[in-house]
Amino acid sequence: MFRIGTFIGDMAQRQAAVNLAEVVGIAHGNGINQQMNNDIYTVLATNSVVTRTVGVAADGKTANFAYSDVFNIRGQIERQRGRPDTMVTVPQSPAVSTGVEIGWYPFVQSNITSVQFTAALADYLRSGSIAEIFGLRLFVDKVYDRGIANFGSSAADKIAHVLVSNEAIGWAQAGDIVSEVQRWALQVGFRIVTHSIGKTGLILDAFTESIQHA
Repeated sequence: MFRIGTFIGDMAQRQAAVNLAEVVGIAHGNGINQQMNNDIYTVLATNSVVTRTVGVAADGKTANFAYSDVFNIRGQIERQRGRPDTMVTVPQSPAVSTGVEIGWYPFVQSNITSVQFTAALADYLRSGSIAEIFGLRLFVDKVYDRGIANFGSSAADKIAHVLVSNEAIGWAQAGDIVSEVQRWALQVGFRIVTHSIGKTGLILDAFTESIQHA
């Protein structure tokens, strides 16, 4: 059950320059989406069949992935007879101890001067965005770190995933996101309550692979 509730007093509603019910409803939708993504990433992080490690084992320092790691994990999924089409990681996460920054932007920064990748990253330099890398749809999401302190520095911390979408992991939703406005007379105001029901399941572990700290 994913749920969010906000109380708005009558005075706040009457003095507001915007429609508070609409604004709060949009914020609730974004919040519910964050909760759903967190559930998906939490289940995704339980994969164990195919993994790729970076860094020094249990040294407490962050280490980022490189092109060789992306190539390797894509190849390993194909060895399992899967056709990977999606990659998920964080935008950026700070270095821990004497480690390095990790995530998509540090990854690009560390490789953008390589001559062999200049043409491949030319569109990224022009537009500031990239939809795919090596045929993998790219999802860069802060929620992927799941709020872990010192993300990416502990043993087995997952810092990126490659997977076969619509096959490796499943999301079952019991209904659409619903928002209700409920009058709360005792407090001279109303509550906006938004909820949804759903759950993620890891269906084909072998069709997901994580890059993780050693």
